[in-house]
Amino acid sequence: MKDRSALILGPDGSPMRRAPVPAPSSRRPSALNGDWGNTPYDAADITGAHMSAWNPSLLSPDVELNIYRDRIVSRVRDLVRNDGWASGAITRVLDNVIGGSFKAISKPDYRALRVKTGFAFDAVWADEWAREMDSHWRSFAEDENRYCDVGRRLTFTQLCWSALRHDLVDGDALAQICWLPERIGRGRAEYATTFNLIDPTGSLFPRITGT
Repeated sequence: MKDRSALILGPDGSPMRRAPVPAPSSRRPSALNGDWGNTPYDAADITGAHMSAWNPSLLSPDVELNIYRDRIVSRVRDLVRNDGWASGAITRVLDNVIGGSFKAISKPDYRALRVKTGFAFDAVWADEWAREMDSHWRSFAEDENRYCDVGRRLTFTQLCWSALRHDLVDGDALAQICWLPERIGRGRAEYATTFNLIDPTGSLFPRITGT
């Protein structure tokens, strides 16, 4: 009985047929099975068993995105929602790129400042200035009232997580930088700058962190 478990199937599910072997005089080295010189590049082969059924359309990037982007994004979103491997891959990237806290590390170039301004900037000043700026950043980015978000739902680290997740899944990340001085006051926000993260698909829920 013939062992069919070793058969290689083609795109239509049928067993692939072995390509005919030409005469030894016409053979040339090739990375593709069955390509014996019909094209100058193996990638352009149209007769070999590996490439004959692979004929994608060629359009400009703008046209391709306008036509197929929604289909691609919907498939990727469905995959990330329902496949543990895909979801884990996205989470792993977020952990490695952003981590649990997106911290500012201020390192002013005091030597360049000293040369350009003529003032006596030194390493002591640079360290004191960096500590103060990092303190302001923590007050802004990790505020428990979350004034850095227009909708006051996410910290800055969580905004970065959401934005990078959109970029990985949807291929785009979009945020609106807002200036809301009316939020500043005693017991309220210390800074007027806020971020409004927007769903790049813009179809059903254009504002995902707003109220």
